[in-house]
Amino acid sequence: MHQTRREARAISRTSGEEGGHALAGLLGKYTLVFALFFFVVMSPFWLYGRAFLMGGDGMSQYVSMLSYARYWVRALSENLSRGRWEIPLWSLWVGFGQNTIGTVISYLPFNYFYGLLSADKLAPYLMLRSMLGMYASGLAFLAFGRTRARSTTALLLGSMIYVFSGFIPAYTTRHWHFLSMTIMMPLMLLGVDRVFEGKWSWLFVFSVFKEGLTNFYTLFLITVPAVVYALFHWYELDGEGRARCGGFMRVLFRHVLQYAVGLGLAAVSLIPVLTDAFTSSRTGAAESALSYWHWPLQTYFETLRGILDPLAIWGSGYIGLPGIALMGVFGMLRCGRRRDRVVVGQLALYSLALLIPALTLVFNAFSGRNLRWCYIFTFWAAIATATGLPGLRRDAGRGLRFACCAFFGYVALYTVACVWTGEAITPALVAALVGAAAVVAALSDWGRSRRRWAAVLLFAALLAELTVKAYVLYDPQYGNDIGLSYDAPSLLAQTRDDAADALKMAKDDGLYRVDVVTNGTKYDNYGVRDRVNGVSSYYPYNHSRICGYSMDLGNSAQRNRYRISSLAQRTVLDELAGVKYLAALEDGKNRVPYGYELVKSRKKTLSTGTQTTEYLYKNNYALPLSYAYTSWIPEEDYRALSLNRREQAMLQGVVLEEDTGLDKADLTFDDVVLMDSGALTEALAQAAEGDADLEVSEGTVRVLKANYSVSIPIEPAEGEICLQFRALGFEPLNSDALKAEQALRDGSTRLQHMRLRGRARQWKAPNTAVVSASSGDLSDEVHLLSWYGQYYNGPMDILLNLGYGETGKKLKIKFSEPGEYSFDDIQLIVQPMDGYADKVAPLMERAAKSVQVDGNRVLVEYDLEEKALACLAVAYDEGWSAAVDGEKARVLPANGMYMGVMLEPGKHTVEFNYVLPGFRLGLGISLVTLLGCVIGAVASAVRRKKRRPA
Repeated sequence: MHQTRREARAISRTSGEEGGHALAGLLGKYTLVFALFFFVVMSPFWLYGRAFLMGGDGMSQYVSMLSYARYWVRALSENLSRGRWEIPLWSLWVGFGQNTIGTVISYLPFNYFYGLLSADKLAPYLMLRSMLGMYASGLAFLAFGRTRARSTTALLLGSMIYVFSGFIPAYTTRHWHFLSMTIMMPLMLLGVDRVFEGKWSWLFVFSVFKEGLTNFYTLFLITVPAVVYALFHWYELDGEGRARCGGFMRVLFRHVLQYAVGLGLAAVSLIPVLTDAFTSSRTGAAESALSYWHWPLQTYFETLRGILDPLAIWGSGYIGLPGIALMGVFGMLRCGRRRDRVVVGQLALYSLALLIPALTLVFNAFSGRNLRWCYIFTFWAAIATATGLPGLRRDAGRGLRFACCAFFGYVALYTVACVWTGEAITPALVAALVGAAAVVAALSDWGRSRRRWAAVLLFAALLAELTVKAYVLYDPQYGNDIGLSYDAPSLLAQTRDDAADALKMAKDDGLYRVDVVTNGTKYDNYGVRDRVNGVSSYYPYNHSRICGYSMDLGNSAQRNRYRISSLAQRTVLDELAGVKYLAALEDGKNRVPYGYELVKSRKKTLSTGTQTTEYLYKNNYALPLSYAYTSWIPEEDYRALSLNRREQAMLQGVVLEEDTGLDKADLTFDDVVLMDSGALTEALAQAAEGDADLEVSEGTVRVLKANYSVSIPIEPAEGEICLQFRALGFEPLNSDALKAEQALRDGSTRLQHMRLRGRARQWKAPNTAVVSASSGDLSDEVHLLSWYGQYYNGPMDILLNLGYGETGKKLKIKFSEPGEYSFDDIQLIVQPMDGYADKVAPLMERAAKSVQVDGNRVLVEYDLEEKALACLAVAYDEGWSAAVDGEKARVLPANGMYMGVMLEPGKHTVEFNYVLPGFRLGLGISLVTLLGCVIGAVASAVRRKKRRPA
């Protein structure tokens, strides 16, 4: 007996050593292959000298996140070193004063790695981050793929397809945040397998914990494929296999229990972030006019083309499978074994999800009709390649013949899709043909007799094809995604290309806010980046009160429901926010509001080498961050006012949701309507006479030409000039289709009509249209989302603030896209500023004596002569509590976005304290769950020890 046990242990040890050597060999091969593929496939970045940072989000959100993560870790360390157990949960730098957890802090380990480097190493850090994230994604694929694939060569091919096809190289270079889910999803599936074996899977628990701690959205995006896989896996098992699992309900219970443990461990972050998400503006967007059950016809052809082409399909979708992967998928359809049904079934399901909007919504966490989940399609296509490619040899080559026929059938459909959409057939097609030919050669008699050379051929063909696809994606001739990335050598300098540097000329240690006239939305969130109290707020879960305040005032600088670039340099709005200084470059001087005087200026060299001048202005009427009101305005009265009068009203009384005992404000206004809706509509109609590109009717302007502008004469005036719209909406218009119809009516030839119809068929509805207005040196613009955009919010009230100054003799209105621009009302208004000092004086007289910020606490000192509401210009949040002279006080929403407390006459000290909503509850749940895990692990170890024979 003892001899048998010793022999069993020896055999187990030997097999373990052999398995370890095999695993080490696989990792070594993978590392070498990955290094080669990474530096060749991603070579467009080296060729064009670009950094792994793309688009406006890259600069505005991710650079700001990294900058704040460096500060946050150091601030936390400093607090702990001083014996101060305080986590920075809130910051005045974050969008009018918001929480930090879930907005700029997301527990991504790589964010804190940047804190170990100097700030000037940003470009190398981003390259290293992307490389490590992609490497880890491939490792995760190998971990799961080993459970299904038998061929090391096919498995390595599959890992390269997963990492370097479609979503990962195309989308994560824009949003490297999503690399987290491409790493964790395969590990979660591996954890599902362990749970099916009746074991406790710490890998499954860790996957849930990691994504729950990082971002609940990406947690959802890996949970849905895990659920789908578990269901397919259950039906994949035979009766004996299901019996070994203990039955469906037992398997379900084990999954739910372990998932709940992962959630419990992550609760310290997950609950606050969920609380924040459900109070954010992003969850309230209006539904698009698109159907739930079908896309426009054009979308299906784009999707068909995107299976092969690496270019974006729509909604951030990238697939771009290589020819080798297509051969593997088609081969599995013909030669798949019983255990391969789970792969085939999921590929069929995710193909269906690409075609039905309702399924797209489900897979995208009901967060817009977006294809961020399409990496799952690529994953299963890569698994199909790893498991199905060797099977093409079976069945006397019938599988290979079927794969070839299916491949050429797809090529024919791809060609039709390119013709229909008017898109060029890219070199990706030729590369795919080469890849398919390599598969045929590798599985031929030649390949079977020279397996090593056949493997080299497959890897060389895949490397060449993925590289060609990368150049199609990044090259300016095709996708030009490289044009979205930033120049690597001057990356750090490009973060300074806005006017924010001018704020350093203000030698002022006081507490105040600043405004920056930005020359592009990529400089949003400059407050977090530069650690100043800005009036820009662009975060995925911007608080609904902040965005609601901005929308209620028709802020033209609000690009979508949750992106606020600024307060559009509107005098009163900046005043109420406590803005003391404004910075602008040469091309932004016309945006300087009333009451600002030039303090300093200096020459500035941009990263492009262009010379400009940066200016610093000081507000002569600046309010501190806290001021008091002695009268109030009921919210319903406030909403009945026009947009320009709402801001004027807030100078006279505080907007409250309930009566607090203050006198009701007696509102007066002195704005002048230069042209009302009737006069403007009539002027536009006169301009449209004899112009085929412009049609005007009451409440609608129909434009048939891109970048069309119309000028109408106006009376010169001086003041703050506004063009105000009520319920402004935009509906895209296929001008080519209209021209085709008109040509048919005009008796055009059939050939001419077919050409026009062909162009009309290839039309793509724009997501956004820009409406701009200018007069003299004054101008402003607004971005309108169409029903095609995923963040469409319906018609909106908009106030174009052209700025303070003198108008010209004409008002010029420009429309960027053909379409119908509808509105319920339109007015050209001038707000005289002669009496502005008198309007602000009462608030200045009742201003706080001092305002101090200390961590998560704000201290305000007041000396009042009468009862008043002290308004603090910080975003209202349920996490705030207040004490007046040590006694608990109620915090009230004030002016929609800000908060206040009631004060009696006399001297008072008001202390505001912030605790992230849900943080304490989440921390408690995490600690209890962690304690339960420790107890469970110890108990399990004791049981195993008792069962172990002496």
